[in-house]
Amino acid sequence: MFTSSSSSSSSGYTDEPDSKKRKLNSFSFEGDLNSRPSYWLDKTAIISFEKTDSMYNKIIGILIRDGLDVTNYDISIECNCDLDRFNMYCQQKKTFMRILGSDKVNERWLYHGTNLENVNSILINSFIREKNKEKRSLFGKGTYFSRDPNESLKYSFGQEKVLLLNRVLLGESCLGTKDKNSPDCKSNSHKMYESMVNKLQNPSIFVLSSGSDHQCYVEFIIKLKCKNSLMSNRERNIELHMKLLEHSHNCSDPKCSLSNCKKMKDLIKHSKSCSLGFFNCFECKQFKGIISFHSIRCNNKKCTMPNCVNNKGFSQTHLPQPRTPPPLQPRIFPPSYQYIQNQLILSQQEVGRLQHELNQQNKKALSNLDILRQQQLKVATGLKKLSEQQKLTTEKINAFSSENHKNIEVEEDDHIFDSEKELDEDSDPDEDFYIPKDDYQKSKLIIKLHLAKKK
Repeated sequence: MFTSSSSSSSSGYTDEPDSKKRKLNSFSFEGDLNSRPSYWLDKTAIISFEKTDSMYNKIIGILIRDGLDVTNYDISIECNCDLDRFNMYCQQKKTFMRILGSDKVNERWLYHGTNLENVNSILINSFIREKNKEKRSLFGKGTYFSRDPNESLKYSFGQEKVLLLNRVLLGESCLGTKDKNSPDCKSNSHKMYESMVNKLQNPSIFVLSSGSDHQCYVEFIIKLKCKNSLMSNRERNIELHMKLLEHSHNCSDPKCSLSNCKKMKDLIKHSKSCSLGFFNCFECKQFKGIISFHSIRCNNKKCTMPNCVNNKGFSQTHLPQPRTPPPLQPRIFPPSYQYIQNQLILSQQEVGRLQHELNQQNKKALSNLDILRQQQLKVATGLKKLSEQQKLTTEKINAFSSENHKNIEVEEDDHIFDSEKELDEDSDPDEDFYIPKDDYQKSKLIIKLHLAKKK
């Protein structure tokens, strides 16, 4: 990429070899506070270079040298001759030389890719860092520059792409990390580094963040119109879908003659009413892909296209003044994510409530189990006492039965003997109870059984 003759020997990263620096020095930094660059031609407006101009051919040569295939584009080059902003840039350069030293100014020519509709805003208002989208904050929040034109072209969309060739004062740089709001402070100082880089060894991406309002000047606007024969099918499809989306969103004619206008209207209507979300709905997933490309190009904070503002993720506060570290800002969730977060909180509360009820029921169950165990113990004790009482009662009954049996036998013997006397006195051989004397023992047993039956 373009570099100045001054190098950054102690800025925290390693630069290109000296041989490459000498090769890049062919395009010098003309102009100062008291003199304009010679190719401005004493004008204070935007001037266009013809293809026959030496400046046009010089910039085309630089693009080729930096790896851009210029045969794929019809290229036009303009020069921004804004004397006021150029003087502010030169004043900042002079301040760097006084504070950092001339060997640490680290002035470079770097590329910045953008869309055609953003060019006028950048030239009038300079770069607005709060428009930097979250997904472009891989190396910190700020304005991104690259020494590779192909890398910068990734952020320019449409058939006519735009590369801005800028003078940039990098000063001393620190390593940038994702979502870093501002550069780190230098050692033993409250002063921040002047820029951030993607890597400390031979960086290719540079970020200007807080305190860098006049560290860059947009000098050349390079417009690259893609040749239709060389455009990929994907790029052509994206362009057609973008035009169809903008037309359908603004079209109020129910009988529009444009092909697929009604389909796009139905898709927009479906995305507003669908409750499944793009994870579960194929049509919503399709629409999200189209809206993502639209939101990258759109800079309207109040865009009425569904989900366009949510995809941008614009910051809601202004960046702080130079040399003041910005406060940490709370993350702004799109409504869909906020809804999911609220649902998660509600579900956690519901889980807590159910857990509390379960604990209460467990306590009741344990108390009921204790009561049941006490009752079982009482029943077991009662059964034990009852068995002991039954045992005593059985023993008493057995004792009483044995004693009563003895008394019965004595009474029966006495009665038998009385009966025998009666039989001896009044014996009749024809009666039922006649017993022969010679069979006394047998007759005694029969009488005993006869008496037992009567009882």
